[in-house]
Amino acid sequence: MRNYKIKNLKCGIDLLMIFFFVWLGDEKSLKHFLSFCNLYSKNHGLKSNIGFTYSYSPKKVNFLDTSVTLENDGTLSTNLYCKPASVHQYLNKQSCHPPHTITAIPKSQFIRIRRICTHLDDYSKNATLFIKIFLQRGYKPKYLKQISEEVAKMNRDELLETRDKTKSDRIPFVITWHHHLKDLPYIVQRAYSKTAEKHPEFTETFKKPPMLAFRRPRNLFSHLVHSKYVESKKYINVTKTRSFIENCMKRTDTIINSQNNRQCKIQGGSANDQGVIYAAECTKHSLIYTGQTGDKLSNRFNRHRSDIKCYPTRCELSKHFNENDCLFEKDLAVYILEKVDGPESLRLFKEDKWIMRLDTSAPNGLNIHLNDLGNLYKSLFD
Repeated sequence: MRNYKIKNLKCGIDLLMIFFFVWLGDEKSLKHFLSFCNLYSKNHGLKSNIGFTYSYSPKKVNFLDTSVTLENDGTLSTNLYCKPASVHQYLNKQSCHPPHTITAIPKSQFIRIRRICTHLDDYSKNATLFIKIFLQRGYKPKYLKQISEEVAKMNRDELLETRDKTKSDRIPFVITWHHHLKDLPYIVQRAYSKTAEKHPEFTETFKKPPMLAFRRPRNLFSHLVHSKYVESKKYINVTKTRSFIENCMKRTDTIINSQNNRQCKIQGGSANDQGVIYAAECTKHSLIYTGQTGDKLSNRFNRHRSDIKCYPTRCELSKHFNENDCLFEKDLAVYILEKVDGPESLRLFKEDKWIMRLDTSAPNGLNIHLNDLGNLYKSLFD
């Protein structure tokens, strides 16, 4: 089994990817391979930061909710695996949900166990455990035993087959769920049958009975809090999480590079704008960094703030604030130079133009690395 974590350079999010494989070599060659994977980025000078964690065994490994065992005859068998901290908080039998939703939960879990377990004995042991779990959630023992035995008789190979979902042409009848409506499906079905019998032409328009679909009823929160306060609350939460960048935004139509007195008209905007060319100025040292992002500006600067501590060499801005006595939330001024509606290649082109216009390349600014346009300009005029 293999787990690996990827640090995304653009969005600053840790992505966890998990996979399983069988290694045909010896343990020494496996360790050499894993070491090669962990050191690949570093040895090749890549900007990505890929870290691998792993667990292996000559006989048995746990992968997601499955325990995989190597049998004596060389085949692989599977059994259900539950994490020790798993609490199995399935829907309570008394919950305000349609009956078919509640009754389907135990059956779906028994089918999941039957699919995972290679041997029927393993299924029986796990089914007994899940019967106890569902009893604690208010389900009836007779129903649970009946369903577990019914699933045990199913053909596992057929359960593992992929089935194409068939589209239904029945007209949906959507209604808010209430426990008094539990008999409504039978009432609708009976009314449809009687109408079709009495008026055969009825079936030409409605060939099948309507399909009942229940929407979630209003919960306690919905009754106590008005929707406008919910929206207000969401807005307050957003502004709190983005407050530092909002405070750093400069509401002006011009920008001046104090290192060379270059002044330019700018477009301006808000922290929620996407696809922008921006300037970030360290007000303590009067140095400007020009950058671009296709994401929200606020998200980009959250990643800049994270990079200062975790990956200070990722860009010139994070490196400057890491190596100097500067506070990111105090000594920062942010400008939106231009909004760009287009692909990343266009933003990189515009970024170079602004680096040239403001001359924010070192030593008159923090920019060191240039893109194609900037390198061409520099080779022609420097």
